[in-house]
Amino acid sequence: MPVVSSIYMGEPDDMRRRVEEYRAIGYICHSIKVGGEPGEDAARIAASLADKKPGEYFIADANGGMTVETALRVEKVVVSGLPELPEGTAFEKMKFFRDHHDDIRLFFLREPRGSMIQSINFIVPTENPEAAAAYIIAEAEEYPEMSGGNTISVATTMLKTGMVPITGPITRFKLEAPAGLIGIECDTSDGKVGAVRFINQPAFAYCLNKTIQLPGFGDLIVDVGYGGMTYAIVGAQQFGFDLVASEGRRLSDLGQEIKAAAAAQIPVTPSAEPRASRHYTNDVRDPGAAFGTGG
Repeated sequence: MPVVSSIYMGEPDDMRRRVEEYRAIGYICHSIKVGGEPGEDAARIAASLADKKPGEYFIADANGGMTVETALRVEKVVVSGLPELPEGTAFEKMKFFRDHHDDIRLFFLREPRGSMIQSINFIVPTENPEAAAAYIIAEAEEYPEMSGGNTISVATTMLKTGMVPITGPITRFKLEAPAGLIGIECDTSDGKVGAVRFINQPAFAYCLNKTIQLPGFGDLIVDVGYGGMTYAIVGAQQFGFDLVASEGRRLSDLGQEIKAAAAAQIPVTPSAEPRASRHYTNDVRDPGAAFGTGG
């Protein structure tokens, strides 16, 4: 059972009703499925948030449902006009941008120009000789190291604007995300940009069966892995959970406690750059589930 409720895409009032049903059994985080026409998606999100309670948080998840054209309306790309950034990796540039130019993110993503469903990508120079460019991903609340939808939007924009030349039926190049180099492969038959595929940075396990101290509980055994974000994964049997819907609120609260404890006690360094501990998330699994990560 997921800690986050999943509100499948439908009519706005029906999605609002389903959020309330999950809220009634204790869920405080809700994943709102979108991927249609942006105006309709905005209505779906507005309805889902209409009864938002203190302490609740929501995720808008396209789940691969958007066409390239729709994605570009929601995941915007800035190709020029940005302030000069110090040389370094895309991750270092992302940190500098976040610390010194966050007003630009807010300009694009706050109303009336933006909304919580939107994200913005900034194409910046790269010092990596393998990459055509670097890019910084900015969302409503944070700067992710990697995002599949945003990567596709950046790659499509660079091809359509000529920043990367089309070389035949298939065009291949690399981009530097804050997470590292991302291999891009695009269908470009007849000079038109079609489907975009990418090779992500590898997911991997930092440690297995690591013991941490969880306040109010004691010793807790966790696995820690990286897959776009850093995940602390625990077996539900350690808490006596049955993983039923009525445990949703406690699972949500517990997840926040586990993230904080794991981030404090197991520092992590994915790929080439030290990552901030706030990128921890967690996964409470049943006893038979295999170790895994997600991005």
